[in-house]
Amino acid sequence: VAMIVVLWLLCGYFCVSGASQQPCQITTSDEYITLSNGYLSVRFNLLNPQIDNLQADFTGNGKYGPNVMTGGVDPLSLSRSGLVLESITSGEQTKASSQAPSSDMKYDILVNTQSQVKISIIGIVDDASNPYVTSNWTLSLLQGERGFTFEVSVSLFPGKQVNEVRISTYLGTLSIYSQFLPGVLQTMNSNDFNLTTSDVPHRVYTLGGGIAGYLSTDMFFPVPSSSITILNADATNKFYRSGIQ
Repeated sequence: VAMIVVLWLLCGYFCVSGASQQPCQITTSDEYITLSNGYLSVRFNLLNPQIDNLQADFTGNGKYGPNVMTGGVDPLSLSRSGLVLESITSGEQTKASSQAPSSDMKYDILVNTQSQVKISIIGIVDDASNPYVTSNWTLSLLQGERGFTFEVSVSLFPGKQVNEVRISTYLGTLSIYSQFLPGVLQTMNSNDFNLTTSDVPHRVYTLGGGIAGYLSTDMFFPVPSSSITILNADATNKFYRSGIQ
């Protein structure tokens, strides 16, 4: 199964200085690998594999605002805090890549120039000790852009069966809007809202929840998949406020 998502931070966080064109860059450490371009900073956590930090500066000066990913405590103790690989086993057990990396997980820097940075992470698994699902991710960011491209492929290990495989995004934004072919859905400040549908959205955006309500995300799905879409919203949830699976 493969999927491509273009994720934008349309507002992110406002700064008062003028716009600029900073070069793209990649920053690495033992714990993180981060892609940035002044407008956007996207971080992959190597120890708890997931995209756990996404920040923006609308002016492009690299003065990034709050993280739009959830800052809540995972009720299942799986360390989920952003965009993460999940599976639901036949025994209804939830597994998540954020628990720990597999020994085979590695990343490659595919492009590292001032105009573009691109990395791939291969060998992301739902459970490092007993994996059912493996996934490869590619992240790409262009100079001057306020969004990055996220490509993912997922496959089962031989002999393994699961009820569900999810690429889940847990956000701190309060409202969620979705555009489907049959129509549009909006929910704001909802309590325990969940929508499961076989209709694949071509756009999902979320708003609110940051300093003065400036947090915002916008997701486009240029390559439709046959997957089931689950939209979540819960203004009272201590784990996350909105999300898509």
